[in-house]
Amino acid sequence: MYQILLYGDIVSYTNEAETITSKKVFNELLLANGQDLEITINTLGGDVSEAFAIVQMLDDYKAKHNATIKTIALGECASSGVLLLLAGDIREVKSNCKPFIHNVWTSATGDANDFINLGFDLEEANWKIALFYNERAGIDYDYARELMGLNTSLTAEECELLGFATTSKEIIEEPQLVLLNKLTKIKNNQLNTMKKDEQGLFQVLKNFFTGQSTIQNEKEVHTADGETLVFAELDSEDSIEVGDEATIDGQQADGEVTTLEGDVIDFEAGVVTEITEAETQEEDPVEEEESEVNLLKAELGSLRSELATVNNLNTELLKFKNKVTQIESQEVVTEKKSLENKAEKIDYSAEYLKRKQSQK
Repeated sequence: MYQILLYGDIVSYTNEAETITSKKVFNELLLANGQDLEITINTLGGDVSEAFAIVQMLDDYKAKHNATIKTIALGECASSGVLLLLAGDIREVKSNCKPFIHNVWTSATGDANDFINLGFDLEEANWKIALFYNERAGIDYDYARELMGLNTSLTAEECELLGFATTSKEIIEEPQLVLLNKLTKIKNNQLNTMKKDEQGLFQVLKNFFTGQSTIQNEKEVHTADGETLVFAELDSEDSIEVGDEATIDGQQADGEVTTLEGDVIDFEAGVVTEITEAETQEEDPVEEEESEVNLLKAELGSLRSELATVNNLNTELLKFKNKVTQIESQEVVTEKKSLENKAEKIDYSAEYLKRKQSQK
């Protein structure tokens, strides 16, 4: 077996020794002369096109010589380096290595049109990489795009689960969904933490040196048995999803747990594997109609009572009005008599003064 070490950045052209280029790989394949290959990879990634060119060279070599290729990732295997890892028929990821996958990025200068075209080029590269993951690792295209969008570092075990490393385990959708939900939740928690912590690194350092804690609000769910599920990685307002982890009394939740609301959550070694929401009982149409009729009857009775109250008030108001009218009439008569009496007195006085004057 011929051994090849791919170490350094993946570039299309360089004079530096510690780089990975298609030219260097081509020369190594000439020396291999048809032998099986064991390729050790330690790289932070680099040029996507150059990485695909190397993959094509290895595919052609394998087809021409009916050779077996084993790839081994150790140290770093990031970005385009993952493409090289997937070129192997047998793929091993060492425990100290965490392959990193992400959407393609670059730096550039130019005008608006240049950046528009660059955006299309980057998306085309993302599409090509996700299809390659689907072809070699066997994961779904959309799932690959999700992982890329999350800037995901995978452990050796996760690489086996997802097919980036070869394993005898069957790659099925359920554990992939569990892992994706877990990674998504971690990413969202990181973003939420960044938003809540406005002071950023300064606050983190301050907490460290003052011994203050940065514990987030845990999500607690009460069970039908009177126990409490604790989701340490969730905020109190987060919803529970497959892949979330929980404990009961400090121990990993396991088996079937029923919440107070009637939802059933299945756990395996502390991880949510399935959620069955409580069924909403459908009402009998006849009972529903009877309920509506009874409600209408109650409303009608209430309206009748209110109407009777209004009628009573109207009656009392009419009585009061008549009483006021009677009082006003009596006062008018009394005032009229008083004025008449005063007039008589005035007339009498005037007559008296007139007679008095004539006597003089």
